[in-house]
Amino acid sequence: MTKKSKREERIRNNPKGVSFDDLRGILENHGFELDHGEGSHNVFIHEKTRKSLTIPKSGNEVKPVYVKQALAAIDELEDEDD
Repeated sequence: MTKKSKREERIRNNPKGVSFDDLRGILENHGFELDHGEGSHNVFIHEKTRKSLTIPKSGNEVKPVYVKQALAAIDELEDEDD
């Protein structure tokens, strides 16, 4: 298991206290790019499907609800690929 997949598995098991940088890394591993990040809202767009995902952050942590949304978007994209 790679370092990236271990980080993703840890976040899937406990979406609390996830840093923005960790979530950004996972999203980028799955084809999302940070389109723009102004203030507290950051918009990620998937490079192939052009789906967007807005992730607000407070400090350096992301609220669990947004972590779950990001993981659901990743799962949805993987289901489409199958």
